[in-house]
Parts: sequence; C-alpha cells; structure tokens
Amino acid sequence: PLGVLDIQTITKWLNEDKYTFDQIKDALFEASKARKLSIKYVDGILLRSNDEPETKYNQTTIIKDLKKIWQE
Repeated sequence: PLGVLDIQTITKWLNEDKYTFDQIKDALFEASKARKLSIKYVDGILLRSNDEPETKYNQTTIIKDLKKIWQE
C-alpha cells in the first residue's frame, strides 16, 4: 500500500516533472523485475531515463561523424 509520501512523490512526477503515465509504468515494471519495491528506486529509474536519450543521441551522432570522416 502507498503511504502519503509515496502519493506525493507520484503527484510530483506527474505535475512538476511531467513524466507520462507510460514512463512511470515502465519504471515501476523495471523496479518490480529487480525486486526493488521502493518509490526511491523508481524515482532513480525515472531520473536515469531522462539522461539516457541525450547520451544515446550523442553517441549515435559521434559514430556517424566518425564514419563520415573514415569514408573521406
């Protein structure tokens, strides 16, 4: 069962952090697979999910740039 602080954290995710329902659901699923059932763990997953797309994008563009240089 969720406590008052857990509900406030989820409300913050939706209202302030602007996470979508699907992002929260995916983070909850990932936490349950890891058998970590705390809201803090789910919060950490959500924070990492925000950082990953930029990192993946940067790595992809760097690889494409290196391929262009190699072909020249």
